[in-house]
Amino acid sequence: MEFNGHEVEKAGNYSDYTFAASVNFPAGLYSYDVTPYIETGDNVATVRMNRPAVDYITGTAGTEGLCLLMIYRDEDELLTKYWINEGADLIKAKNKGSYNSGLPFDKCIVNAIFEGVEQEDLEKGNTTLLTVLGGLKSYPLCEDANGEGDALRFNVHSVGSLIGGPDLTSHWQGVGTGGSGMALTENKWEDATDYLREGANLVEIQSKGNYMWPANAILTITYPPDLVPSLENAPSKVVVGNLYDISVVIRNEGRSKAKNFNVSFYVDDGEPLEQKEHVDMVEGEKSTTVYFPWTAPCAVGTINLTVVVDPDNDIEKLINRYRNGESNKSNVDTISMTVGLGEIIPPTSFVINGWIEYENGTACNAPSVSIANTNTSKEWIAETSTASSYYQLIVGSDDVSVGDLLRFNTSGDSQSKIVEYMVTQSEITNGGIFDFNISLEIVAQIFDTSSPENPYPSIFGTHKGTIVLNHTINVNKIYTYTCVGTGGHTEYVEISNESGIVAVGQWDGYEGDWHNISFSPSFRMLASHTYNYTIHTGSYPQIIHKQNHTTFNGYINCTSFIDANGRKYNDWIPAIRLWKG
Repeated sequence: MEFNGHEVEKAGNYSDYTFAASVNFPAGLYSYDVTPYIETGDNVATVRMNRPAVDYITGTAGTEGLCLLMIYRDEDELLTKYWINEGADLIKAKNKGSYNSGLPFDKCIVNAIFEGVEQEDLEKGNTTLLTVLGGLKSYPLCEDANGEGDALRFNVHSVGSLIGGPDLTSHWQGVGTGGSGMALTENKWEDATDYLREGANLVEIQSKGNYMWPANAILTITYPPDLVPSLENAPSKVVVGNLYDISVVIRNEGRSKAKNFNVSFYVDDGEPLEQKEHVDMVEGEKSTTVYFPWTAPCAVGTINLTVVVDPDNDIEKLINRYRNGESNKSNVDTISMTVGLGEIIPPTSFVINGWIEYENGTACNAPSVSIANTNTSKEWIAETSTASSYYQLIVGSDDVSVGDLLRFNTSGDSQSKIVEYMVTQSEITNGGIFDFNISLEIVAQIFDTSSPENPYPSIFGTHKGTIVLNHTINVNKIYTYTCVGTGGHTEYVEISNESGIVAVGQWDGYEGDWHNISFSPSFRMLASHTYNYTIHTGSYPQIIHKQNHTTFNGYINCTSFIDANGRKYNDWIPAIRLWKG
């Protein structure tokens, strides 16, 4: 077996004999891992037969089919689980044709078991089954087959459809040439979502007279997005002629992200009657909020408001939303609103929530969020979680008024940010400020003394001192600035604190990236903590001729420097950079 010109070794092989004929015909399935040799574009598999002849009729042996299964990672595709069964089972029940085996139907069943299915797989996944026959040949059915052809069952339920000509004797049909080769079911991947169960799942392939060679059974569960809109934050009462921002919460209850879809808004009266908003993306098991500006009608009464998520069917939905033939209209939500005169009594509580993330989109878990009403001097601490970047605050409706300026003081790790926001009438009416997300700047993960204007005089020796950082950093390298035309470098470095030695690094010589020494494992240096350093240098490193030196990232000083000649100083600081590469 060669793949793209590379000879590959078997990853597994399975064999079987018929035991139901005058000659025991051998058959087998070979599997190969060709991952290292996959190429972009066309790929070529070459099979050479080196075995002696085994067929007493034709005197030849041959291959019956070739199946290539590729599983790869793509962030834009649906999250998918795979179960793979391989084998080589020859079955042929009694029939009215030639070479009748005489075997009863219940003795010609091949089983494939898929274990480890979880409850969540049943609730949030779509299940499909692929069965591959290495060979298939059809024969007339016996009378006691009752006109029922070969069977494909998933947990005792029939899946797929009978095909194979006017007699409908099989679930499979050949896809090779000359009547042999691989055989697949009509849809190839057959839907088995309604029959999936927790734990072990059983696939049965049964011959009712046909010659069959089951070779592969592959089960997949995909987890598409499942978008559910909610008008939970929309007002139930509105004032005639007033403008409102109708908020629609879109929850993605599926495990895969939903991208590029629309949300439509319909109302009986008011302006406009219909709107559509585009949503770029909602991550799996997260939510976002869409706002529709709408003016209430000028007549009192009751009107209906409806929202539909993905009305254009741009994204794949869960098949199991329609289990047992029942449709779950979870992509639609409708409420009734009362249009009245005068002031509407606001909700009794006011909710503020959102997500704290860094500017590169990563979550800031366990953020610290305090919110102050600068108009009343009241201040609150929002609820957060160590495992999430979400925050939430619930206060009384009398704690916040239209025009109040709220100050958000947010921090995560050593980053912090203050944001101010003025409360609107729409938010008072809706009972909160929802999905108020804050992005924190990412401070460079580095401590850098930079290169001094005048690094001379320079000589190698042993530096000792302390470092205090302005922000927490992760470190796995130390870089040494070199005097021009020299090989100045660090040969040994030791970082410690009050608890003992934190990290030690050794120089590997003038090879590769010799300006840097690597630490393994990496370590964290916390903001506002004092760290001691000992650095042995070689050749002519750049020197900061100060006792104390303050940088944008922190502070470093020199407690002692003993040069190669034994002279001692207290104002020679090595020019270095601590960073993570």
